[in-house]
This record gives sequence, C-alpha cells and structure tokens, in this order.
Amino acid sequence: MDHTRRRFLAAAGAGIASLAGCTAPQSGPAGTGDEPFVDLYESVSPAVVRLRVYDSIGVLAEGSGWLYDDGVLVTNDHVVAGAETVRAQFASGDWVEVEMLGTDPYSDLAALSVEPPNDAGGLPLLDEQPEVGTQVAAVGAPLGLEGSLTSGVVSG
Repeated sequence: MDHTRRRFLAAAGAGIASLAGCTAPQSGPAGTGDEPFVDLYESVSPAVVRLRVYDSIGVLAEGSGWLYDDGVLVTNDHVVAGAETVRAQFASGDWVEVEMLGTDPYSDLAALSVEPPNDAGGLPLLDEQPEVGTQVAAVGAPLGLEGSLTSGVVSG
C-alpha cells in the first residue's frame, strides 16, 4: 500500500472519531430544542450509510460507513473483507453499488467510491484528537440496524 493511501486511511481513522467527536453540551428539558444528540443525529445522518456486503453465495455482512468527501465512503475493513460486491443505502432509502478504493486491515479501515445523492454532504475530519473525557456519540447502522446512536466519553 502506498504512503498516500495509508495517510488517507489513517486520517479517515481519526475522522471516524468525527462521527463520534462532537462535544455534547448538557441537555435541557425535553421539548426545549436543546437536545444535542437529537440535533447531532439529524445533522450527520444524511452522510451515514448502511452497507450490505455480498460474496458469491449471497449477503456476507452488513455494517455502516460515512461519506467523507464527494464520492468517498469510509468504513471498517472487517465490514467489507471478502466482498465481491458492496452496496450502500443512504437516508433516501435507495441502494447503490460502490467500488472498493482501498483497505487496510491493520487500521481496520476501508475507502469506497460511490455516487452520493444530492442531499448527502460529506462529514469533515477532526483537526486533532478529542481530549480524554470529551462526551461523544457514534452514529451508524451496525449489523444492518437503521438509526443507531450511542454515546459515551473518550477514554484514551
């Protein structure tokens, strides 16, 4: 793997934290419009995709990824390992076929090429790692589930 691809995949690894790297202020009472995780989910979910991975027999795996830049999806290598075909489902509900750009099993990252819908903008990478103790959330579609959000704190 060339150094440019490895640098991109390393940056994307840090960028995965961008899904989870949003500081969440204290939430106000329900209904006040001060629900940081609801707002976070609504703002990033158009860029989060559900992935379905196929081999010669059928569906091999399901997982999620996120649109980094116009036409580049980032996911985990273990999600697409062994794939013959990968399809992505954006918030619109339509499934589109994607092309593998590169994988790195050591960082467990993969980059895929896709023609995104017009309403799906890419998510930025963080400029630096969040501090230990920062409250974060991860948005995705693990095991084919839709609309998943979990929260926690950066532990190290």
